[in-house]
Amino acid sequence: MAGGTEHPKVDINKASESYSRFIGMTKVAMAVVAVVVVIVILLIS
Repeated sequence: MAGGTEHPKVDINKASESYSRFIGMTKVAMAVVAVVVVIVILLIS
């Protein structure tokens, strides 16, 4: 990879942003799943 002096910073920034967004989406998804599981348990019991 020639001239890799400027790209690593941009790649790291993009990776960190996408990683933080992925973590946020994962937390939201886990929260939604937890709520659904609780509702299902309450309905069953």
